[in-house]
Amino acid sequence: MSEVPRMSAAEAARALGVTRPRVTAMLASGLLDGWREGRNTWVTEASVGARLADARKAGRPRTTAAKHERPSRYPHSPLPLP
Repeated sequence: MSEVPRMSAAEAARALGVTRPRVTAMLASGLLDGWREGRNTWVTEASVGARLADARKAGRPRTTAAKHERPSRYPHSPLPLP
């Protein structure tokens, strides 16, 4: 695997703005591609680039306003609601 463009877990962490343990967790969950050689953890540059291109914001995804519209208390009333 030495012919694959790679970076260390620490370099990947700096590039992604996360900690090295988070990179290890991302490798374990399949969010990044990489491997271990002895004590070293390597991450493919392609997987880091793909993760940077898919830069999602942290936290819970926002929902659209349509999902949160309150249902009317009086759906059949001809009067406008306040």
